[in-house]
Amino acid sequence: SARRKPPIPAARAAAKRTFSKYLDGKTFSGDQIEFVNYLVEMLTENGVVDSRALFESPFTDVHVKGLEGLFTPEESKDILRTLERVNRIVVARNVAVGV
Repeated sequence: SARRKPPIPAARAAAKRTFSKYLDGKTFSGDQIEFVNYLVEMLTENGVVDSRALFESPFTDVHVKGLEGLFTPEESKDILRTLERVNRIVVARNVAVGV
C-alpha cells in the first residue's frame, strides 16, 4: 500500500503552537517573521524539516545566509532547538498513529 503523508493538521498545529511560543514577547523584523512563516509552511507540507534546509531556498531567498544571516547566534540556536522539538512531536505522533 502507498505510504501515507504525515497528518498535515497535526504538523501545522505543532509548528504554529511551538513557534508562536518562540515569537511571543520578542520583536522581529519583517524578514525574520517571513523566515519563520516559511519554516511553519515547510513543516506543514513535509511534517518534519531537516535543519540544513534553513540554509537553502526558500530561506536563502529571504537572506543569502539563511538562518545565520537573519538571527543572532543565540536566536539561531533557539530556532534550531525549537525545530528539533517540533520534529520530535510530529515523529512521535506519526509513530502513534502508524504513519
